[in-house]
Amino acid sequence: MACNTCPIAKPVPACATDLEIATTSLISTDVYVYFRSTSTGRLERFEATTDLSGVITLPTPELALNTSYEVYATDQIDTDQSNRIVLTLDLDGTDTEVECYLLRFDNPQAGDFPLITVVLNSL
Repeated sequence: MACNTCPIAKPVPACATDLEIATTSLISTDVYVYFRSTSTGRLERFEATTDLSGVITLPTPELALNTSYEVYATDQIDTDQSNRIVLTLDLDGTDTEVECYLLRFDNPQAGDFPLITVVLNSL
C-alpha cells in the first residue's frame, strides 16, 4: 500500500461560508475541485472558476466532520482526472506548490467565518 504524499492543511471550520482552496496559474478558468474521503474513498466533485489572480474559491462543501479529505483540482476541459493542476498554498509565509493536500473540517464552538483560506500545517 502506497503512502499518501499530500501535505496536511490546518483544519477549517465547517460553518465557514466560503473556502479559498488555493491559487493556481490558471486565470478565469473553469476547474473541478475534488474532495476524496481518505477513510471511505468516496469522491465529491465541485465546480469553480478561478478569479483574475488564479484563486479558487467555492462555497464550503457540506462534508463529514473530523474526516480527512484529499483535495485536488483539474481543468474542466481536461477529461483525465489524474491531470491535476498545481496548487499554491501558504506554509509559514512561504508559497508552496502541491498537487494535493489533506483537509479536515472541524466544528468550532462559536464564531463567524465568512471566508477561510486554506493554509498548510507545519509539522
